[in-house]
Amino acid sequence: GLESMPGWAFALLNDYAERGALLGHGVSYSLFSDNDRQLAWLRCLDESVANHNFTLFSEHFGFTQSGRYLDNAPLPVPYSEAFLVRGRANLARLSKHACTRVGLENLAFAFSREEVLQQGAFLEALLQDQPQSFLLLDLHNLYCQAINFVIDPYELLATYPLERVLEIHMAGGRVEPRRLGDNSAHLRRDTHDRPIPEELFALLEYALAALPNLEYVIYE
Repeated sequence: GLESMPGWAFALLNDYAERGALLGHGVSYSLFSDNDRQLAWLRCLDESVANHNFTLFSEHFGFTQSGRYLDNAPLPVPYSEAFLVRGRANLARLSKHACTRVGLENLAFAFSREEVLQQGAFLEALLQDQPQSFLLLDLHNLYCQAINFVIDPYELLATYPLERVLEIHMAGGRVEPRRLGDNSAHLRRDTHDRPIPEELFALLEYALAALPNLEYVIYE
């Protein structure tokens, strides 16, 4: 909570806010969930908004809470009318509390190749209900999906609503066996504990020319 934040950090956030450069980012709102834990999360957001003026605010596509699972890495849901309705409703609720433009970040993990190829359309369908909403494009997340499902990253990028991208994230991650003791196939994960892959800088250069409304690039 804000009460545990050191004074220098609070002052730094305010300095960014006064310059119009404070970008809020959530992880565990759980866009596709429907439970009381989301209400507690929104109350914490209200406290942050009362103390800081966010220029933009973003959250992850997917869910982090379900049943007895209270806080896990963001996971995808099937592209369906039921989840589209719930996601739009939760995005609208988030927008009211954030008091600024709200965006969604693409995921690194997927259960199938079909899901990877549908995520851009799913995000566009969620965002089109909110005229001021935007897409946060995490290029390492996209790269993870491209590598894990053998898809050309440039072709995968083209499946996203590129005109909605206002913010890019760049990060690194590790490559691990898909199953313990199995070295025949590997999985790239968005763990943020390895250098940014060299291939991502070329993808970023391409994206900079392809994204007409891009405003921020964040190195995580």
